[in-house]
Order: sequence, then C-alpha cells, then structure tokens
Amino acid sequence: MSVSFEGIGQVCATFLGSGVTEGHVVRMAGRAEAGACGDGDPFCGVALCCKEDACTVQFDLATENGIPIIALDSGNKYPGIQCTVKTDNQEAARTGAYKLANEIGGKGDVLVLVHDSKSETAKERLKSFQDEMTEKHPDVNVAEVVYCDKLDDIRKQMADEYNEGLKEGEREVQKESFSDADVIQYMIERHPGLKGIFGTNDSTTMLGLHAIRQAEEEKARSGGEDGQSPDESGEDSGKDAQTP
Repeated sequence: MSVSFEGIGQVCATFLGSGVTEGHVVRMAGRAEAGACGDGDPFCGVALCCKEDACTVQFDLATENGIPIIALDSGNKYPGIQCTVKTDNQEAARTGAYKLANEIGGKGDVLVLVHDSKSETAKERLKSFQDEMTEKHPDVNVAEVVYCDKLDDIRKQMADEYNEGLKEGEREVQKESFSDADVIQYMIERHPGLKGIFGTNDSTTMLGLHAIRQAEEEKARSGGEDGQSPDESGEDSGKDAQTP
C-alpha cells in the first residue's frame, strides 16, 4: 500500500476495522484488520471512511469496467456486489449470548463491547445478541453498550471528572492520557455488579480481557480485597469464531 502525504485518498485499500475513527491514522492489527494507532505504533495510513456504504465511487468504477465485486466479512449496501462471504452474524451473536448467559447463571448485568457503530457486522451482532437475551434470557440485563469508535468521548468524560477533583497546584490530565483498556476498566467500575462482557470480535474481546487483568493488577498492587469482576480469573470464557 502506497502512502501519499500530498494527496491523501489517492491510494486506498478497504479493510475491516475496529476502534477506528475517520481521519485518524491506523495500523495493521491481527487478522489483517485495521486498528487505531497507539503511542509508538507504526502506522500504515489514514482512515477515510468507516461505514457500511463506503467505497461507492470505487465500486461504480469497477462496475463500469466489468470488474466483479465480492465483499468479505462485513457487508456493504452497494447494489452491484455479486456475493458476500461472511460470518452468519445473527447466529454467531445468538450463540455467544446463549453461552454467556449460561456462564453467569442466567441472570445479572453484562457489558457489550462493539467494534464500531457503523458497520453492518457490528449492527447485526449487537442486535442479535440483545434479541437473544430479551427473548430467552430475560434476567440478563445489558447494562451498557460501548462502541469502540467512540472511546474518545468517554476519555473526555474521564478527564473532566478527574480534573474536577484536583486541588490547587495539581496538574490536569488530558484525555489522551487514558488507554483503551483504561476506558473499559472505567466502564466496568461504573457497574460494580457486572457479571460478564461480550465482545463482538477478537479485538473487543481481547480489550475486555486486558481491562479486567489491568484492574486485577491494580488491586494487587494496592492490597485491595478481591471483588467480583466479569470473569474472576480474568480469562476468556469462550469464543464463537469463524474459519474462512
């Protein structure tokens, strides 16, 4: 992939992404996904568009030149796509909901981490997860849905809350001081009775685990008592994965 600083957008590639914001630099994460850059990460480009109706111009050009279009994993609304190869998002999310409900004894609050707020994949998995819980596990409550492309909004809220309690002479913190795991840890702490976390893809699942383990390490360093975390061992209770 070529990068042009004089003509951003002249050379583009389309990838599935998680936690990506339009206009921000991105890196290549696991499984050939585009992910948000952190401090010191090598970047590969800039995210131009992150939604299910992306690439209309490019698809029009392909269609005009007789080039067939095949979509992989996350669907697109473009009418000229000949076929889409992807996970059955509804079935995958319902299976995840069923397994999580069984794991927590059929009742309690859960947190849902969604890889973005715009892609078809994210929307389908979230809706099916919520439908499964509502229809078959009514005692499981989705306490909050966190979209990973909106973590900056929560970072700002965290910084504002921290700075409100500062004493004279203490330095303010900026939202950039908080990592993704810090944000998820903050969300977990907002729901002290939380029983579980559901991530809509690999990246969100690993982010949830990272946040849980980070919280446990901080408790150990401060000598605090063990509390009930979404998974008391800090381990992944299961994955519903695809094999392309």
